[in-house]
Amino acid sequence: MNSGKKHALISILDVGFGSGTTMVVSIIAARALEVEAFGMFGILFAFTTAVQSVVQGGYIDVLLRDGVSNARSFWSADRFFPIAVILGLVPVLADNYLELDFPLFAFISASGCAFLFVRYSWVRAFYHTQGRVIASVSASCSLFVIAATFLAISFVFNYRGWVIVAIVSVVAYGLSGLASYVDSFRSSRNSDAGHGPTWRWDYAVESAILVGSMQMSSIFITPALGLQFSAGYRGGAMLYGPLSMVFSALRLVLLPKLSLSSNSLRSLFVPSISIIGLVFAWGGIVFYGVVFFGSEILGDSAQTTQSLMVWFALSYASQGLYLVMFLAGRAWFLDAAIRWGRATQLILLLVGVLGSIFLVTPEPYFLGTIVGNIAAGAMLAYKVWRI
Repeated sequence: MNSGKKHALISILDVGFGSGTTMVVSIIAARALEVEAFGMFGILFAFTTAVQSVVQGGYIDVLLRDGVSNARSFWSADRFFPIAVILGLVPVLADNYLELDFPLFAFISASGCAFLFVRYSWVRAFYHTQGRVIASVSASCSLFVIAATFLAISFVFNYRGWVIVAIVSVVAYGLSGLASYVDSFRSSRNSDAGHGPTWRWDYAVESAILVGSMQMSSIFITPALGLQFSAGYRGGAMLYGPLSMVFSALRLVLLPKLSLSSNSLRSLFVPSISIIGLVFAWGGIVFYGVVFFGSEILGDSAQTTQSLMVWFALSYASQGLYLVMFLAGRAWFLDAAIRWGRATQLILLLVGVLGSIFLVTPEPYFLGTIVGNIAAGAMLAYKVWRI
């Protein structure tokens, strides 16, 4: 096996462990929480992924595209690592044992967990730019093993409540990050350390306005459709987590590769067709898995999740096709086309959100998402074709 294929395989394995961890944590939450509480978990997770999208656009994509020769500035935010661990654990423990105000303490705890989650993403990207893929895989593997261990324990003792969800999140993302935390400590003491890539505020704002709002779009219709919809939405996102793994692997592998290749629409054909086949194959597996084993996996949220499965399959297929075009646009510096495409996505999604609010049904929301992905992908494909 040549080095390129080996690197791609290790990258996919790396992302697989990371996405598997997200899936396991969500399963633990679905089993530990009632439907409405799991719906609240879905809202908190949407906030986390929205923050992640801003960091992804403003820093991680730049890091993957341009690389970095040294890392002192890369680790500059890592001094908040111990504080994030404390914020993630203490509030929910206080809420559980002192019966304090739950919503406030849940959001404080979620902020600590969000920092640990986002930090894991940028650490993984940095290791890949340095050729230290084994270090990245090791961190991701430990992440998955810790979460899977908690899942096995939850089957035996049937833990209920928010405390177990917070403990799993903090312990998994906290312990798996200890090695990189040592790296950051060493880097901060290195007086000869250089600077990493510059934070791109235009990319970050673009992601905040467009991608972040799309990540949080399900929250906007939750007041109209209820926390049961939020629970079903999070359940569907969890079951399609392996596809998110594939999309993340594409970002790690395809973006650096495309940045070194000539601009060609033909080079995007194979990844696009592969994504369509993979999405619908996985969709069939997921659908029958929910039918036969839904209550074991999703607890009280199984039925509401099952009702959204077809819409999730269509959404992920269109999202995957758009991602291929987006990575080509980012690699070939088609920033203006990307922004126009994302603006189109946002407008169509907004139409879908308003439709779901007024009609009190989720179908317009999913239609807005799907049509927005297709339209934005077509705009980027046309731009690539015209180069």
